[in-house]
Amino acid sequence: MVIIVQGMAMNDKVKNVIFEKYFENENMGILIVHNRKVEYLNMPFKNIARLFDVDLEEDLPLDIYFDYKKYLKIKPDISKLANLMDYINIFQNTTNNEISFKDVKEFKGRYIEIGFEGFIIENEKYYVITVLDVTNEIKLLDYKYLEISKKISEISFKELSRLNFNSRRIYEKIFNILKEYNIIKEIAIATLKDENKIYIEFGIIDNIVLTGREFLRSNKTLTSYIIDNNKKIYISDSLEYELPDGYKIHHVGNNPKSYSVYGVPLKDENNRVYGAILYERPKTNRFTKLEFELLNEITYAIQSVIRFNNLYKELYLEKEKYYEMSIKDHLTKAYNRNFLEEYLKKIYERSKRYDEIITISFIDIDNFKIINDVYGHDYGDMCLILFSEVVNENIRESDVFARYGGDEFIIIFPNTYIEDSKKIMNRIKEKLKLSEFPINISFGIMELDKEISLKENLKKVDTLMYEMKKEKKC
Repeated sequence: MVIIVQGMAMNDKVKNVIFEKYFENENMGILIVHNRKVEYLNMPFKNIARLFDVDLEEDLPLDIYFDYKKYLKIKPDISKLANLMDYINIFQNTTNNEISFKDVKEFKGRYIEIGFEGFIIENEKYYVITVLDVTNEIKLLDYKYLEISKKISEISFKELSRLNFNSRRIYEKIFNILKEYNIIKEIAIATLKDENKIYIEFGIIDNIVLTGREFLRSNKTLTSYIIDNNKKIYISDSLEYELPDGYKIHHVGNNPKSYSVYGVPLKDENNRVYGAILYERPKTNRFTKLEFELLNEITYAIQSVIRFNNLYKELYLEKEKYYEMSIKDHLTKAYNRNFLEEYLKKIYERSKRYDEIITISFIDIDNFKIINDVYGHDYGDMCLILFSEVVNENIRESDVFARYGGDEFIIIFPNTYIEDSKKIMNRIKEKLKLSEFPINISFGIMELDKEISLKENLKKVDTLMYEMKKEKKC
């Protein structure tokens, strides 16, 4: 195709560069400007311009650009082109070889993708503006993104409720969903192991598994840049983009390829950065604004998993620490009353500070005094041991099982809704009935109430337990 505008043929080299990129979609509107002249303007561009109340048979594109403020007063809808105008000005006044911009705007019930690319060929600047009606695609994307969010929410809920919680398993499933829907092809989730080291919690780049690797923060990689500067970054072409202040993009593998990369910092509740996520796709300029919004939501989900995982580890280490201090009941191996009281104070304050959901269950072995009186204390002790073994087999490592006194016990379920805790308690109850020496229990269960004192919470859950016991006697 040879384009003739005002009696001049467009340079073949320019033509090849431009049409290779933009003429794949026959519905795309294209405007090409060179030396303050319109080199090319197609009919789809003119049609979409009418959404702005602009007739390009009467108003020339360059007139609108050079008299933007004047046209803005006459045609207010073009105010939505402000970002486009800014990028044109930047390219016009810069020495950069290339600059690009893409956004989606809503006009009169239609969604229009607006793109700009400025590049230099043979020392001449070319401006390419594209417009494309993506209304149908947006509607499909909205549905797709809703489906993705739902799937990830379901995965997170199921995995966080598992007895053998594993954060890497969640990361892998999230990655596979995003890959299945062609949102990303590669990912790297990194956290600070200490102030000097960055640890890859989960990573697959160019089919190379990076999970478990460490590198120095001082290497000034892209991940280091995001963490050090506490800001998101979009890189349209990883081979061409240069990071400031000595930071460099390191490519994995022997044959570096162009990637579009969206980097997002990981932050705690105090806005402190503790890591970063890199979402990647092969080739250049591959992400849309809607995809950025989706990936931001995914980042929040991953941050929740990391926080839960840290809490999980913290509780595990605390339990080990207290075990070493011999604060478990010698018979049942459940935590003793001293530990329980201190732990309850701590988790009660934590739940108020971070608005965490804590479920607590108060348990009593039915007719335990009669068991002791009829069968002896040795049999009673055996029942307590059997009861404790069944409980420990059915709770998570993050849950806390403690002996309150005699035949009374308490289980604390951190970050667990009452419906899920009830399922665990009912499972314990049924297994005890079917054990070699059947045991019946009564229990009360409730979410820790932050509006009342800890003592009142214990009294309330104890009352719930006695209500169950009374119902059995009726």
